[in-house]
Amino acid sequence: MSHQDKMKIEIWSDIACPFCFIGKHQLEKVLTKFPHAEFIETSWKTFILDPTISADSQQSLYSYLATVKGIEIEQVKKLTQHINQRANDVGLKFDFDHSIVANTLNAHRLSHLAKTKGAELQNKAEELLFTAYFIESKDINNLDVLVEIGTKLGFDQLEVENVIQKKKFTKDIEADGQEAIALGINVVPYFLFNKQLAISGVQTEEKILETLETAYQQWKNKITTKDTTTIKGSSCSLDGHCE
Repeated sequence: MSHQDKMKIEIWSDIACPFCFIGKHQLEKVLTKFPHAEFIETSWKTFILDPTISADSQQSLYSYLATVKGIEIEQVKKLTQHINQRANDVGLKFDFDHSIVANTLNAHRLSHLAKTKGAELQNKAEELLFTAYFIESKDINNLDVLVEIGTKLGFDQLEVENVIQKKKFTKDIEADGQEAIALGINVVPYFLFNKQLAISGVQTEEKILETLETAYQQWKNKITTKDTTTIKGSSCSLDGHCE
């Protein structure tokens, strides 16, 4: 089946967004129930929540969020408990206690490298990057960490190092950002089904399945609509606010 014979779900996301990881697992669960899943292809798009994080940051996630939000660390811990519960619901166990804040630009370069080999490999790259950040508490801007993930994806060490050190895929990342602006995307995750229906944030699996079924029927029957219909749920915004 060719690339053109599949309906696209485009996902704007950041590796540092917990709801993006949760949303990924929700969508994958829904696709296992969807009878036409072989006709669906996901494509991950870059949306960097905080490009100002220093490349050598070793700040704890709690400390970072306390600074960004202007609240005490104990309050941050209470907020993350809610996110942990949402993660547990889809079989994920986050380790916020040890998470290190990282600039995610280079992680996105690795995702774009994987994309050159197809949608399935990019999806695997996203899973490994999310896991490194939220479950294994790794610094996903660290070159050794990115090389380790890259080799798991089938790339050799030199190829991964070359992508990071030569700042490859910068234009692709910027294009994703420009497209997000054009679409009015200001929170992630943002799922765009067949460029017509959208889910902004995390939704119930029932709502995702319902949206997927409608989008698929529109795609199959070549039905086009003028405006994108957006359903909203829990998300992360550019000000570091996740709710």
